[in-house]
Amino acid sequence: MWLIGSKTPKGDGYLRATSPNERRCVARESLGFYHALIVGGIYQFSEPVELASISTYVHALRQCVRHHPQLCCTVAEPGTQSPYYKACACLDLSRHVQILPQRDGRHGVQSVEEALPVMLDSMGPPHIPAWKITVIPFSQQRCFLGFSFSHSLGDGMSGIAFHRTFLDALQETGVERELIWTPNLQQLDPPFDTSTNLPISWSFLLRPLLGVILPKRVASLLGFGITAPAGIWTASKMFYNPEKHQTCVKVLSIDAATVKEALKVCRAHQGKLTGLLHQLIINSLSEAFAHRDDLDHLAARTALNMRGPVGKSNDEMGNFITAVTQFHAIKKLAGSDIVQEVDWESVQAVTERLAAAAKELRDQPLGLLRYLSDVRSWVSSQLGEPRDCSYEVSNLVSFQPARPTSRCAVTEMIFCQPADVLGAPLNFNVVSVANGPLSIAVSWQAGALALASEEDEDDFVERICQGIRSGFGQLVSRAPG
Repeated sequence: MWLIGSKTPKGDGYLRATSPNERRCVARESLGFYHALIVGGIYQFSEPVELASISTYVHALRQCVRHHPQLCCTVAEPGTQSPYYKACACLDLSRHVQILPQRDGRHGVQSVEEALPVMLDSMGPPHIPAWKITVIPFSQQRCFLGFSFSHSLGDGMSGIAFHRTFLDALQETGVERELIWTPNLQQLDPPFDTSTNLPISWSFLLRPLLGVILPKRVASLLGFGITAPAGIWTASKMFYNPEKHQTCVKVLSIDAATVKEALKVCRAHQGKLTGLLHQLIINSLSEAFAHRDDLDHLAARTALNMRGPVGKSNDEMGNFITAVTQFHAIKKLAGSDIVQEVDWESVQAVTERLAAAAKELRDQPLGLLRYLSDVRSWVSSQLGEPRDCSYEVSNLVSFQPARPTSRCAVTEMIFCQPADVLGAPLNFNVVSVANGPLSIAVSWQAGALALASEEDEDDFVERICQGIRSGFGQLVSRAPG
């Protein structure tokens, strides 16, 4: 059914109605299909600090809440067709901080790989704002600090915004100690996915409807069908088993020197890092599927940050993400051949396509959500359907502090999404630190890769990660001196 609008009550604490995309996020979380996403960093202090004490973080957390009103609101009536945002009158910061036992952190973000699934699959009580920080001390001066939060509050770049505010506040010698406080009520900005920001033409609106109603051949001839090549790997159909649902994660780290050289080579070929990452992923998956004669293509989705086109700063929290899908041929190999060559024409083409899509607001598929009368029912109805892509790349690019740091610095970052019941079989979550290493967290839903066992899935993803690492190594070794 197609309908515009939704009804929401207004009362104490009411902030605003959720947008269609926000309702999609709320629905999949309330149904258990998606939990928290996390953006974390390795924090290095110049002097010893009580990293296992919550008081170390109170001032910085209060500054974050002051700057980002999403951190002081909850979603009311999440199980209905019309959830809305409601202000939290009183905030107890002790319920938003988790401090885990100290561990060896010599391997940076890879040191917390085992802890990530629990962080990603944990959601707090519904009556408090859906976010928290998790601290894992490595020493008296170094720790991992992960910010996990509901996608209904913001996208991946919102996590970057949080850490910029948090790190900036840590440079100050704040004396705030009170854990329970009443923040000043702030209104939420309007959502991104409005008809003003994302206008939809009649032809674009009718295309998916006619593509379903008309016979496939007629729809294809008239241009209303979805044109996709044959033999696309999409692994399992979408499924959800609440008793066995869990997130699996592999973390890959690329050192700063290799990243610097890779960026240099990309620029020489008129490409960017995201385009290169797609090529390395395609090469690795082509090797993994060398024995599969039934597979010919990969559907690669890339998440796009649309703050720029609507005049928003990257320091603002919220959901400003759209996505674009491109099809790539699986590279056919003979015997035990290994794909090592980078197709720079493809890297350049992907780079150009993403740059153009990141500026285009008209006829975005995301805008079609506002024509659904019941987003929640639509979300739940997708179970049992084939997935619509092979993998997704979400690149938060390079983290940079808001101002020069003296008391504390962030030396590494990690970004990871939880198992996404309705999403791609594999998610490649990417982030780096300016002049520092690049981390790639590969996440997937246990069982979603359609292999014989979870151990086979783990081995499969490990091979993909090793292929990407090898690809970076080959790229640097072949670069001119």
